[in-house]
Amino acid sequence: MRKPAIQESRLPRWRRAGLSSECIGSVANTGGQRQNAYDFAGLIKEATPYAKEALQERETKKKEDGELVSGCASLEPMRT
Repeated sequence: MRKPAIQESRLPRWRRAGLSSECIGSVANTGGQRQNAYDFAGLIKEATPYAKEALQERETKKKEDGELVSGCASLEPMRT
């Protein structure tokens, strides 16, 4: 059994939750087939606070790691 594609699994859930919408494109350039285009403005709006929090945590970790490294300046490098 094949794994469902994203458009078959996640997109319908996002659409029901109001996080995305589907816009049908033109048929002229695709040999008669419809092109699908998606609007993810709702998903981006809902995900932005989490992204900002993740970036803040990353910056905090960088600062903490920098302090730890600078605190080890008195150690001599390993010799082989």
